[in-house]
Amino acid sequence: MGALTLDAPELEFPRLVFHGLAFLQLSEPGNLNHRAYQHWCASALPPDAYRALEEDAELISARLTSASVPLHALVHAAPSVASFRSAPFTSAKLPQPLRGVDPVGLELFDIALRRCADPFAEAIAGMPPAPETPRLDEVRRLLREFEKVNLRPVHAVRSLGPRGRGYPHVIYVGWAGFLGLDEDTPAAITLHEELVMNAPDSSYAVAERYALQRARELPLSAPLRGAHERWLSSLDLTGLV
Repeated sequence: MGALTLDAPELEFPRLVFHGLAFLQLSEPGNLNHRAYQHWCASALPPDAYRALEEDAELISARLTSASVPLHALVHAAPSVASFRSAPFTSAKLPQPLRGVDPVGLELFDIALRRCADPFAEAIAGMPPAPETPRLDEVRRLLREFEKVNLRPVHAVRSLGPRGRGYPHVIYVGWAGFLGLDEDTPAAITLHEELVMNAPDSSYAVAERYALQRARELPLSAPLRGAHERWLSSLDLTGLV
């Protein structure tokens, strides 16, 4: 069975950043706003874990709206929540994609995340881990056999919902069984993210088209094929297909 890890210490800061991005309304591609997740926060988390983000989301979004993709680099801007608490985002320490992002917007986002960090981490730490995702083993086999690459570590993040984000050494996907996401869709998203990163051209549109076409060509099982098609049908692919 394929396990989506949730409770590793190195996930504490990435899931805080994704938590924050779920409250912002930014431009596409890269917008991670998730209204259903926001409603879940209001019903399942203490107010201090999200209220600062909720209150300042409109102002922060207005400052950062065109930086939706660069903001994803914040996920690895600090090694832990503890280190983030001790040092705010600064231009000298930020990953390269963020060097030209509006500094006031980043500071506002930093402040809101900082106010939510401890309550959010404490609340999430007491919740059950992510469930098994059975099709991950199939994705691992397909990648090795047909793409000649190994599957990166895959981590479940509630706030991503039906989305995924791939990085050179890790993939983050939504959580099976959470807010209506079925058990096979995280594996389908994982496959897509891996194919995007394995594309011969890294530009957004070309890489996305490559991943879509390659998934059609690979011999996916019926459950994984069905999950992939259901997931695609939920997306706005204007300009890609």
